[in-house]
Order: sequence, then C-alpha cells, then structure tokens
Amino acid sequence: MAELPDVGEVEEMLAVIETRDPVTTSVEQFDRDHGVLLDIQAEVAEAVLRELPAKYPYNRDQLQALLGRIQDTIAANRAQRETAYALGQSLA
Repeated sequence: MAELPDVGEVEEMLAVIETRDPVTTSVEQFDRDHGVLLDIQAEVAEAVLRELPAKYPYNRDQLQALLGRIQDTIAANRAQRETAYALGQSLA
C-alpha cells in the first residue's frame, strides 16, 4: 500500500507552481511541472479513495479540496504553457 501524501509538501509544491510567470518561465519548466502535478494528483486521488488511519492529520474532505486545487493548477499550468510557447514563438 502506498504511503499517504505529505499535504504540507504538496501545498508547497503547488505554491511554487502556481506562481510561475509565463513571461519568464520556459515551456520545458511548465512541462516538468505538469509531470509533477500529475504525480501528486494520482497520490492525492488514491488517498481520497483509501481508508484513512485515525492518526492521519487530514480528513477526506480536506484531501478532496486539495485534489480540486491540484486539478485547477493543472489547467492553469497548461494555459500558462501555451502562453510561454506563444511568447517564445514570437521572439523566434
């Protein structure tokens, strides 16, 4: 059975990814971020579906909200990637 996600670590990663600027961030970085987001999405989705131990500091509703935030960040990441790509094309 997989380990439960470290929610604090996930929130830190999201905070970094959510603040990327498409003007100064490369398309490649947005693609790397996308891979990270998909990995943490899978971890959190699995945790939402599992029986949570009593000692786990987060409940299912909190994990579901985190999953929604991850999904929103994935959508924003893809839009920002497109912006970064378009900016790169206009400079070429």
